[in-house]
Parts: sequence; C-alpha cells; structure tokens
Amino acid sequence: MIAQTALLLQQRLSTASEEEAIKTIADMYGSRAKRALEAVMQGKVKKYVFTPSGDVIWCVVGREREYLVIPYCYCSCEDHLMSVVVNRSVPFCYHILAVLVAQITRRYKEIVGEDLTYYRVIRELLESTL
Repeated sequence: MIAQTALLLQQRLSTASEEEAIKTIADMYGSRAKRALEAVMQGKVKKYVFTPSGDVIWCVVGREREYLVIPYCYCSCEDHLMSVVVNRSVPFCYHILAVLVAQITRRYKEIVGEDLTYYRVIRELLESTL
C-alpha cells in the first residue's frame, strides 16, 4: 500500500506545476504537509552532493536532530518507524514530504563534499538517531 501511494504521488508530482504539486501534497497530507512546508520555508532541508560520483544524501533538520531521508522510501525518524512501518497509519512522515517539496521548489541547502566524506555523513546522521 505504501509503495503504491508513493508511486501514485510520484506520478502526480512529475507532471504538475510547482503550485499544483504543493497543493496536491497539502490536500493529501494535511498537517504533515503543513509541517513539511514550514521545514522547507525555514531552510531545514539539506542536499549533500558528493564529488566526483554525484551521489546525493537528503536530510531534514528536526527539533532535536537531523534525519536521513530517502525520498518516497525512508526516514530515520521515530515517526517513520512507528507510523509508517509498524502501524501503517500514514504513508510518509513530514520529513519525507519536506524533501519532496524542497525538490519541487528547489528550496534546500546544497552542501558539496568529496566522496571520501560520504560514509562519515551517513554514519553521523544515523548515529544521531540512536
């Protein structure tokens, strides 16, 4: 079900204008979308780009820490684990929605680093959630 929801959302957003895409997310996800929009507007979404590989890591700064996000799939936050994975009550946490909005609006902080730092960044993001 979650995979189908992700695929449907991805299809809708791929052909929508920026305004339509944000409205779609807001209509579908209510208060989670509101929190996602706030995170984007407050500059809390980061895109790490590693060179020369071009690998990308997304993260969102939450109230207590930064969360690793794989768009449409995964977030290292507790809400993703409990509400999405365990209870299956929602398809996405607000961090995932924030990354989607940031991608659409191109509102994110881009941090460029060397490939040698890739695993350090991932480790730091994941260790902060333990």
